[in-house]
Amino acid sequence: MRELKFRVWDGEEFMPLGIAIHKYEIIGVGLGIEPFYDRVSIEQYTGLKDKNGLTEIYEGDILKITNPDHQIQKIELIGIVEMGWFQWQVSVEIINRWEGYSVDKPVPGNYYLPLHVLKAGKMFEILGNVHQDSELLAGKTILDEK
Repeated sequence: MRELKFRVWDGEEFMPLGIAIHKYEIIGVGLGIEPFYDRVSIEQYTGLKDKNGLTEIYEGDILKITNPDHQIQKIELIGIVEMGWFQWQVSVEIINRWEGYSVDKPVPGNYYLPLHVLKAGKMFEILGNVHQDSELLAGKTILDEK
């Protein structure tokens, strides 16, 4: 079972958030953020770490996903970690490389990759997060048509 961890973005910085859970029910929240709940973003830890195994990946992180060691299929994608239909996924926003796949090139902003499928390859590099580094998603070049 993975560790349940959360962080809070208050508009200026991240803070860890302590939550007490008993039999799948939240029974307490740390930091006393209840009066400010509508002004903060609470983001959950995915249970995964970056390609170096050091940095925890949270909801709202911007990831670069690559598979340089694969002999046929080559990708380089940038996307945002989010909770999808009962699973963690990356909403693909930028496609820099898409080679060797039998499926058509996906449409950025309308394509999702489940994190559990990708985690075995250790392909994640955290570039930043949507709060402090949103410029990473703006003005980038999408994979050229070939």
